[in-house]
Amino acid sequence: MNDTTDSTLRDDMNIPQTLRTARKNRGLTQREVAELVGVSIEAYKGWEGGRHHPRSENVAPLAQALGISTDELMMEAQQRSISEDLRALFNAADKLPDDKKRQLRTAIKGMLLAISQEQLDEGE
Repeated sequence: MNDTTDSTLRDDMNIPQTLRTARKNRGLTQREVAELVGVSIEAYKGWEGGRHHPRSENVAPLAQALGISTDELMMEAQQRSISEDLRALFNAADKLPDDKKRQLRTAIKGMLLAISQEQLDEGE
């Protein structure tokens, strides 16, 4: 069924507003979006009306129909952005040779794993 809430999606997302805005920006009707995605008009109206969230298998086709990324559809703007200092670090890292990028990626993953473990230990 296409109009049920997928439990893997968060309930606090503002998907209805994003859908409405993106659809209007593209000059599409609700019926046209539903047809492009391959769902019933009732399913789409449920998503845009906030009664249901799209199922995970509908997210990519929905974003494509609306001309937005899946991140734009599923995440708030602040969740999609990174701070300027991190952006500068990532831009600098992107200029490194591939072997150094791999080393940096491994180091970052290790640090994040250690921090996550610390947080888990503190919670016990």
